[in-house]
Amino acid sequence: MLKNGFHFQICSLIYHLTHSTDPTTGGVVEAVFRLNSCMKSKNAVTKIIDGKHLKLNNAICVIAHGLWQWPSYRAWKNFKKTGVPYLLFPHGMLDPWFKRTYPIKHLKKQIYWWLVQGKIMRDALAVCYTTEEERILAQKTFIPYQCNEVVTGLGVAEPPGEAEQQVALLHTQLPQLK
Repeated sequence: MLKNGFHFQICSLIYHLTHSTDPTTGGVVEAVFRLNSCMKSKNAVTKIIDGKHLKLNNAICVIAHGLWQWPSYRAWKNFKKTGVPYLLFPHGMLDPWFKRTYPIKHLKKQIYWWLVQGKIMRDALAVCYTTEEERILAQKTFIPYQCNEVVTGLGVAEPPGEAEQQVALLHTQLPQLK
């Protein structure tokens, strides 16, 4: 249950918006696939979308994965138009490490934050963090920072296969790790 008593309803359509479903783009897409799989195991009707030109028909909720690109913006615009709530997963994109490491890029993002991204955060039903540390760090990156924070975890499954076999295979490919 989230703010305002909102529950995911069984057999309701939930959209996952993600910039890409290409597994070579990194961990966000894997998190999206895992969350989607878990939700389907609970009988939720879900759909992963990686394109901008879409209609979010019959949605009970939209889950936007990542910041700074179209998914969070599209979820927000849909909410403003239809009232369909959205959840936002920053997936580590609010870590202050980026602020220290890329100060010029941070300044550009701060301007975008004032114009758009801060409103997207503020209006989300919940901003979902995977750990308490991620939640706390996010508060120190952009101003003003206003959102309904929730620590949800990520739900990543255990690696497939036997751990000993995986370690042995790794050592055959990278013997210097022994």
